[in-house]
Amino acid sequence: MDIRLARLKDLAERRNVRLAVAESISCGRVQSLIGSVEGISSIFVGGVTAYTLQSKVSLLGIDSKHAEECDCVSEIVAEQMARGIACALGANLAVATTGYASREHGDPSAFCCAWYLMKSGRVVVKKSRVGGPSLTRVQMQEKVANEAIDLLLACLDAESSGEASD
Repeated sequence: MDIRLARLKDLAERRNVRLAVAESISCGRVQSLIGSVEGISSIFVGGVTAYTLQSKVSLLGIDSKHAEECDCVSEIVAEQMARGIACALGANLAVATTGYASREHGDPSAFCCAWYLMKSGRVVVKKSRVGGPSLTRVQMQEKVANEAIDLLLACLDAESSGEASD
C-alpha cells in the first residue's frame, strides 16, 4: 500500500474526518486508491464520478453557466465539485478532479481541488493544475488521482500548521 494512503487514513481518523470524492477526469481512480486501504470506511463516506455537465449540475450543484463557458474544466468548477460532494454526503473533507485526459482539447490538463472544513470552522482550500502533454489518457488520469491524494494530505497538514483560507 502507498504510504501516503496510510498517512491519509491515520491523519483523518485522528481528526474525525468524513471524506468524500467527486471525480470527472480521474474517472473513479481517486476512489479506487482510497478504497484500497484496509478499514477506510472509518473515514470514507463515498463519492461520485460525474462526467457530463448535467451530472455535475444535478449531483454536485455546480454553476451551469460558468461550466458551459469553460466546458466544465476550471479551478472554479473543481472547487464547486468539492464543496458539492461534501454537502451532499455530509463530509468535512472533499476532493474533486476535472479536466482533459487526452489531446482532443489540446494538451491534457486538469484542475484538482481539496476542501476541508476544520473543527474550528475555518476552511482550507488547496488547488492545483496538472499538466501532461506527453502522457497517455490513462497516465494522465493516474497522475491526477495521485495529485488529488497529495492535496487531501496538504489540507490535513494545514490544520496542524494553523493555515486556513476562505
